[in-house]
Amino acid sequence: MTNLINEFDAIGQNKYVTQGKTAATGMRHKRGNSDNDEIDDDLDEVEFDTTMDPQIDPARVDPPVDPSAETLATRPLIWASEAITDVSPGQAVRIKVSVRNVGTIVETYDLSVLGPARTWITVAPAEISLFPGDEGSAVVTIKPPRTPNMLAGRYEVAIKATSQVLWIERAVAEFSVTVAPYHQFKAVIARSTLELKTKTSTYLQIVNEGNSATKFAVDVTDPDGVFEGHLDAPTYVLDPGQPAWLKVEVTCPVHVVGKQVHGAVFAHVNQVLDMVTNTPVMGSKPFVQRVAVTQKPLIRFRLGWFGRILIIFALFALIVAFVLSRFFSTTPTSTQGAPSYPTNLTAVMSGNTNVVLTWDPVAGTSGYHIYAVGDAGSSASPAAAAASASSSATPAATSAAPASTAAPVVYVQPAIVSSRTSNAILASAYVSESSMFMLEQQNEPRKLHQKKAKKQLHLLERAKAKAPAAAPMGGEAPTSSASASASASSGAASTTATPSSSASALSSSSAASLDLSNPTAACQNCTSVTALPQGSTRFEVAGVKAGVLACYRIVALSGNYTSLYSGAACVQVPTIEQAAASDNAAAAAAASAASASPSPTVIPACAPVKFKVTAMGSTAIGIVWQAPKKLPKGAPSDYCDLTLAVTGWDIQHQILTGWSSISPAPQVNDTAVQLTSLTPATEYCFRMNSVTASGPSLFSSQVCATTEDEVVASPSASASGSASATTGATSADTAVPAPSAS
Repeated sequence: MTNLINEFDAIGQNKYVTQGKTAATGMRHKRGNSDNDEIDDDLDEVEFDTTMDPQIDPARVDPPVDPSAETLATRPLIWASEAITDVSPGQAVRIKVSVRNVGTIVETYDLSVLGPARTWITVAPAEISLFPGDEGSAVVTIKPPRTPNMLAGRYEVAIKATSQVLWIERAVAEFSVTVAPYHQFKAVIARSTLELKTKTSTYLQIVNEGNSATKFAVDVTDPDGVFEGHLDAPTYVLDPGQPAWLKVEVTCPVHVVGKQVHGAVFAHVNQVLDMVTNTPVMGSKPFVQRVAVTQKPLIRFRLGWFGRILIIFALFALIVAFVLSRFFSTTPTSTQGAPSYPTNLTAVMSGNTNVVLTWDPVAGTSGYHIYAVGDAGSSASPAAAAASASSSATPAATSAAPASTAAPVVYVQPAIVSSRTSNAILASAYVSESSMFMLEQQNEPRKLHQKKAKKQLHLLERAKAKAPAAAPMGGEAPTSSASASASASSGAASTTATPSSSASALSSSSAASLDLSNPTAACQNCTSVTALPQGSTRFEVAGVKAGVLACYRIVALSGNYTSLYSGAACVQVPTIEQAAASDNAAAAAAASAASASPSPTVIPACAPVKFKVTAMGSTAIGIVWQAPKKLPKGAPSDYCDLTLAVTGWDIQHQILTGWSSISPAPQVNDTAVQLTSLTPATEYCFRMNSVTASGPSLFSSQVCATTEDEVVASPSASASGSASATTGATSADTAVPAPSAS
């Protein structure tokens, strides 16, 4: 069958070519887009095999029409057995075409295929000879190729029967062929091994080898969770035969020092949706490829075994050198210059007229000197002071204590506090040329106490930075020990003289260069009380005047230098009337206690042990405990009673500054409870005690836990999941609810 036809045949042939291109283009542009169902007039974008398209042969000369034969020849009848035929690419389908000679002469008819499908449709036999009134048939074989150019869709085909007697007598049988879509693709990764420090990338090629536009799902994952793969988009749509290069980026956490980390990521490609039929793709084999990944550290040492041994020996040598330097150091025990001032100076009443002073020792000192501030300087009688000095000057320790590193601000915490002095204990801090006094309540919370101490320490450090360095106290003193003793003896009759009994403990150079009896103005109206030898940590001032606020300061001595004045320790001395009333009340209480029968002491039950609180998500907390089986370590035998039978448990949670029990309470055999309906990212504090027939036990220590942050739903979640996440986010801004046990 020739490819060259005359102009009349070309008009009929192009009809089916146009129909086939229009149908294929419509299927290609369908893509499930209801907003744009119109097909462009430009059909050239559909690729057809045009090598067999009909061409007009200008040199072709058809035989002339014989008028006598025109009356004899009659147009034949031709029809197909099926109007619509479905076929899959690569497979063959056969239908029957029948031709009838309705003329009066014997006819031979040529059978040919019109339309773009003639390259994959054949007719056998190609010609049929029929007697008048006879009918013949031919087999039409339809076998579209399995290539991306064979687009899925509907094609219009025609079988033409042309008379060999008179070529103008011809007839056409039309039918439709629907080519089913098939799905096939090819994928390949540019590099199968990757090396990175924090990030690298490669490319993944996908080629749609099917005959229908398809959506592809692509992801890159690491089953070990070390590396992460990132793509520009999780899905891609490719037309038949269209290739695509996708950039794949692999990232990982920073690895600073150490060995290389080896792992792998897996690339998955799968066809998920046919865009022409808008149906899921079934039976398509997915593509999976493993890519080896090696992460290098940012800092890598190539030392080998020899280098590692050298490093170990170097570290060992440094440790030995440090230890030896500590043992064989030639540094003297006391350094030159001003020593640190004594810390933790406290003052408490001993009786009605004596004040006991205690402080922490300072390393490297040769002695101490005590001063009375204000009215306390004229209150003590010289005889009582001298007697007290002689009886209390014995060192509390035989060796010097290590240097104190306590904060300069001293908060007085006396060992024994009576009702007359509990509200009058003062602490002070020395600041340059002025003093600050602060009243501290003894029942103040520990955290608030530490906060105030840090604040005062900051103020003191700023003042010390502005103040000049400590200098030796000026003044001339006798150069001989005899003159020093005379001066001390003559000063025993006045309130400002230096005590002679303690001055002998000082070095001769110190006594010769320091005038300790005349404190500077920085001490704020101070009067010398006594000097003490090295190692002293306690002194009792006797005969203090009644009804005054007795305040004292102390300095440390080192050679020709003295330290800064310590903070003032104060105590309120009772008046004569208050002392008498207190003594009378104490005597009456003692008599009453002696006459009254002793009342038995009630020992409470023991508190639960191993009390733990753990967050179990964003809205739940778990609490576990155990029944007490033995007394706490170091507790006396009457601390709690282990023999009392436990009848229940009481768990309380903190609300502002108060406590509230949870409901329902745990049973006696319970050892754990879970609290739900809590607020995410919120701290909850709890305590617990045992319930017995004789009353509740002591409370356990307070334990706190913070619930986890709320999980935010991903953008691909369903509408119901988004609504739930929105509700949860709104409820997180409300007040903290009371936990409920479950």
